[in-house]
Amino acid sequence: MAYIMHNSKPYYFDGTKAYPCTITGDSITVQFDKPLSDTVTPTEILNEHLIRHKLGIKMIAGWDDVEDKVIKVTNKTVTSIDQEPPVEDDEEETGTQDQQEKSVK
Repeated sequence: MAYIMHNSKPYYFDGTKAYPCTITGDSITVQFDKPLSDTVTPTEILNEHLIRHKLGIKMIAGWDDVEDKVIKVTNKTVTSIDQEPPVEDDEEETGTQDQQEKSVK
């Protein structure tokens, strides 16, 4: 697998198109259904190890409270996949609006 950096974000590169991806210390998720519309000419092609090193992603020691033992966890996640904002539930908005109306009356 080949990866590139574009606008300071990681992308999976198949030789012709770049796809957004999410990289952690132990996994990489690629969003193949939304390739970049920009034509990308990579200046540097990296493998999984090198892209993690370049982004400063690594596995570190963590603590599992349930099992009471040291485990390996990722220190961070870097993504180029667009995150959709959370959708507020209409019931919550209605409840808040009702509460506001009651406090005004």
